[in-house]
Amino acid sequence: MHYSPDGQTLASAGDDQTVRIWDAKTGRELRVLEGHKSSVKCVKYSPDGQTLASASNDRTIRLWDAKTGRELRVLTGHKHVVTSVSYSADGQTLASGSWDKTVRLWDTRTGNQLHQLEGHTKWVNCLNHSPDGQTLASGSSDGTVRIWDTKSATELRVIKVSVDSVSYSPDAKLSRLAAMMA
Repeated sequence: MHYSPDGQTLASAGDDQTVRIWDAKTGRELRVLEGHKSSVKCVKYSPDGQTLASASNDRTIRLWDAKTGRELRVLTGHKHVVTSVSYSADGQTLASGSWDKTVRLWDTRTGNQLHQLEGHTKWVNCLNHSPDGQTLASGSSDGTVRIWDTKSATELRVIKVSVDSVSYSPDAKLSRLAAMMA
């Protein structure tokens, strides 16, 4: 589940192959987004709240117009389940993590893949962009968190820890990267 930046709506990912948009105050269902061919694993609003990204067992990421529910584009390239997505602070780049052991960076305006980040030896289960958008943290079942430079697509650091989620502090300091232990 993920709240819109304005806190007015909440998006949920479902095993029924849908993304659902809810009124955050009343709990009333506003829209059902259909298009995925398998369970939806993750959903995230863009920083401006205009777009929603969903990741699925069907190996795709779908971008949706958050207001109308219209599908904008389908991002393909992963070879296995896509488990997580994360928007950069400016919303122009989307990262996706997969059971294919890769992290991919996408241009949200064109849908083109910008980079494929390799280094994990097991599936990638969580991602988070730093608040300044310069780095990306990816957590994997291989017992590592990898920190990537998003512009050069190079690995900056490997932290040996098993995690289920990763999060940066608001000041984007690597030393303040929090990881929820698995």
